[in-house]
Amino acid sequence: MQRSSVSRPAENAQISELRSAGADLLKACLPDPRVYDAVESDAKLLITEVATNALVHGEARVLTLTLATSGRAMRFSITGQTSDLPARQRRHYPQPTAESGRGLFLVDSLATAWGADLHLGVWFVLTIPDAVGEPPTLAS
Repeated sequence: MQRSSVSRPAENAQISELRSAGADLLKACLPDPRVYDAVESDAKLLITEVATNALVHGEARVLTLTLATSGRAMRFSITGQTSDLPARQRRHYPQPTAESGRGLFLVDSLATAWGADLHLGVWFVLTIPDAVGEPPTLAS
């Protein structure tokens, strides 16, 4: 298993920096540019959503993004939340006109799996596609 981390101050202006740093971590573990291109946009969107949730609902001064890879699975985790971590059974459905509240729905839709715990923070898994042009498969 390979693991890399990057930290940024828990500030609004740092979310884009954390997303860019996450893309750099991803590129380092996916040397084939076609495979990187196949997962880059989902990874960056989910990093942004999870980091923003950590910033809005957390109390940490620093957000840490960790990317751990094993086989075809890539687990991204962001620490910096409080003990009030998101859970599937506690999710609410935002009103159609609401300007926020859809981040975890995106995570649920795009990630192979996701969850939250006090040690890992909020994490999500993306699967590296077998070949470019094929959709990712579920990790076992």
